[in-house]
Amino acid sequence: MTELLHSIPGRRPCSLSEAMGCARPNPGIPRSQSERASKEFRKYATILDGNLADKRFVTGDTLTLADFSIGVVFGYIQPLQLPVDGLEHLQRWWSALSGTPSGKILLPG
Repeated sequence: MTELLHSIPGRRPCSLSEAMGCARPNPGIPRSQSERASKEFRKYATILDGNLADKRFVTGDTLTLADFSIGVVFGYIQPLQLPVDGLEHLQRWWSALSGTPSGKILLPG
């Protein structure tokens, strides 16, 4: 069935995991495009890291919808090898968010 769905011309992925190739990097993406995407991700991740310097969560000390909205992307840090090294506030936030029962649903698989 999956092969049939993928063979339909012009069909768009209907889920995040399908769009992300089930959390596996697409080997067909040119290296330059992948590097550019990593740079863009790093730019915005650095801004978020600075925002989290004096907060437990995105808007303060309380977990909100904003954390989950942003957290969806961070579930793919490991599978997509997103550059988060040195972003200690972001890593602390992600650990706290993904450690909650609701946050566990953000993890791929």
